[in-house]
Amino acid sequence: MKITAYIPVQFYNYEDIKIDTLDKLREHLFLPPEDFRNLKDLTEATHNRNKLKRFPIYLDKKQAEWDSTFFTGAEEGDYGKVLKVSINIEEVVYNQLEEEQQILNKNV
Repeated sequence: MKITAYIPVQFYNYEDIKIDTLDKLREHLFLPPEDFRNLKDLTEATHNRNKLKRFPIYLDKKQAEWDSTFFTGAEEGDYGKVLKVSINIEEVVYNQLEEEQQILNKNV
């Protein structure tokens, strides 16, 4: 199965920057505040972008556009972009039921 999704990114006082590496994506990725329990977690994720384990991926293009324009600061030259991505879903890599059955079989 193949789906199309969107990733919002933000730029702060930059000229046109091409996002062509994972590091560039992490650097400019929009981190939605609602994904974090508190401001401390959001701040920590923002300052440790190289350690991010998940990216916000939107199935709704309009929602990605709205979030790409969201920024609580008011610097001039801030703007957002939305990247279109294709995701191939190929197979199941984890099945909780199978794992539980294996654990039960080991214990019996």
